[in-house]
Amino acid sequence: MKRKELMELGKDLANGRNKGAVRKIQQLFQSAVKKYGENQEALTYFCELLRSFVLQGRNLSFGKAMFEDILNIIRNDFLLKTDNGNSNINNPLYKDLNAIEFGYVLGYAARYAEVNEKLNGKGKHQTNSSGRKTDKKGGSQYGRNEIKYQDRQPNELFNNSLASQIQEKMKNKK
Repeated sequence: MKRKELMELGKDLANGRNKGAVRKIQQLFQSAVKKYGENQEALTYFCELLRSFVLQGRNLSFGKAMFEDILNIIRNDFLLKTDNGNSNINNPLYKDLNAIEFGYVLGYAARYAEVNEKLNGKGKHQTNSSGRKTDKKGGSQYGRNEIKYQDRQPNELFNNSLASQIQEKMKNKK
């Protein structure tokens, strides 16, 4: 398959997807390639990893939206099917790709997903339940009241509760 066709497959895979979900699938593929090299065994193992994710993915610490996005890719884009204990990708667009081509598709998809998020502004500023704008980590975009290190006394500990407990125990022992 030509590079332009692989890029189009990657673009279609990334369309409307969370970049984290695409990156997770790419990481699963990379772990399969690391274990078996760029051959058919890697693709078989990758399909088994996808099947394991479908069966046990809820136990992993992903957000619900990302988890659902990964499942959507596995079920609707790859059309993962399991027959007699063997999992296979049944989508004709991906079915005949070799490991190298599949790696290119996932790499392009990850890049397209990242570009799409930047262009659409996803993740940059969101609103919390009170309607106030927040940054990616949930903090206010207007800054936080932080204690400045210069304002403290040089000997003063930031969190002295443990230190004061230890000092109190030492005084009681004397």
